[in-house]
Amino acid sequence: MSVDYKLIGSRIKLYRKSKKLTQEKLAELLAISVGYVSKMERGIEHPNLEMLSSIAQIVDCDIANLISESTISQTEYLDDDFRKLLDQLYPDQKSMLFRMLEHYIEMSKTR
Repeated sequence: MSVDYKLIGSRIKLYRKSKKLTQEKLAELLAISVGYVSKMERGIEHPNLEMLSSIAQIVDCDIANLISESTISQTEYLDDDFRKLLDQLYPDQKSMLFRMLEHYIEMSKTR
């Protein structure tokens, strides 16, 4: 089972921004470097549960919100995240994305 740290990082960034915190302020509150925060948000650094718990407290969310559905072996992997993104699109954008995905899948089959 593999963990999608990029997904976790993007959620950290989303919650951080929703609380109007800069990377600098979050780093200060966690007593870590700004570079480490940046790397966590990009999925390069892999925060442990203690760090994730601290982040969740600071951004006022449940730790489950940061890590849920982040294991790549889950059959529903990223389904909710895709739905949230799709809900933001206009019908013509959805149609274009659908055609792009169809094309991508067809191209993947020929490899």
